[in-house]
Amino acid sequence: MSESHNGEKPKTHEVKQTVQINEEFKQQYLEDIKIDKDNTPAPNSKEVALFIMGVRERIDFDTMSKIILGRFDAKTKQDNQFDLTSYRGVAKGVSRTHCQLEFEDGNVIITDLGSSNGTFVAGQRLEPNQPRVLKQGDDVIVGRLPIHIVTGR
Repeated sequence: MSESHNGEKPKTHEVKQTVQINEEFKQQYLEDIKIDKDNTPAPNSKEVALFIMGVRERIDFDTMSKIILGRFDAKTKQDNQFDLTSYRGVAKGVSRTHCQLEFEDGNVIITDLGSSNGTFVAGQRLEPNQPRVLKQGDDVIVGRLPIHIVTGR
């Protein structure tokens, strides 16, 4: 660490990054993803519904325990990878290997995989490689791409 002009070491400060969602955007976003009984995963199922920019996508964890969200080449994409490219992933700052969703003991756990633009849950940036259990209704932002996650629990 370099020294300041008076010979003392400069002070460092830890910065915790948070994201605030514009209320008008949030209300419109919530209108776009109105959830009814047909769109909600069955109770106690291993299914997760992702609402991305007004589009509903479902992930069934019955065949795998982990899903990686990111941007993947269609030629090399694996079954456990969910490609966010067609949801403006590049423009929204989604990394190639951004974050992971894991279904364990009835919980959905999200882990940022060291992404460039971060993964946010309830406005707080996740520390890389530190798993966090999602609560029903948590706002998730992958880079700058808001995703509403609904589980069967």
